[in-house]
Amino acid sequence: MSALRHPQKRLRVATAALWTLISSPATATLIFDNGPPDGTTNSYGGDTLVAYAVAEDFVLPTSAKLTGAQFWTVESETSVWDGTLIWYIFGDNGGKPKAAPIVSGAGVNVTKALTGRIPHIENVYSFSFLRPISVLGGKPYWFGLTLGSRYDQIVWETTSLGFGSGAWVSIDAKLDNWADSHAPLAFQLTGEPGPVHVPEPATWGMLVAALITAALAAVAGSGRLPA
Repeated sequence: MSALRHPQKRLRVATAALWTLISSPATATLIFDNGPPDGTTNSYGGDTLVAYAVAEDFVLPTSAKLTGAQFWTVESETSVWDGTLIWYIFGDNGGKPKAAPIVSGAGVNVTKALTGRIPHIENVYSFSFLRPISVLGGKPYWFGLTLGSRYDQIVWETTSLGFGSGAWVSIDAKLDNWADSHAPLAFQLTGEPGPVHVPEPATWGMLVAALITAALAAVAGSGRLPA
């Protein structure tokens, strides 16, 4: 007998189709590069990532879903990172980050590795976002970071290239006291390029209605609730 003729299988097929639409995995590719690390740091203390929030601006040429990021640091021999990595995506407020982030969270799958560059102790950090973040093309945003909770010498490394106006810093990561550090910082964003597909409410309503219809048909066909 065809699976679609069996009421319970019909319900499972409809449920699986909806789940496939919702949870299709993103393919991570490099979609924004603010420039490679140049082995130096800005003298302005705000580029220190520990107990500070530091944000750099970016604009994507086309809409995309962000899935992760990579950045470089210069650290002292006595630097101690407590393992905490908080990221932010801010909207633009006239050339600086807005006080409240659009979205933020803790980095997942975080890796830290020495690059071997001399004489600095340079590290590269990579991490993923818990869920893909939809970003519109041609619109300014800010990518922000905070590491740990102790004051220590872990500094977001500069780049000789860089997009836009350079980084802004918030002391104690309060996010309402941004100051301009003027430094372009080295980082990359990965994600799935292309149009951002966000189903309209009417589309979600149709999908839910289809599941309800399938469920009612399964109940009517079997005379009992589907297992």
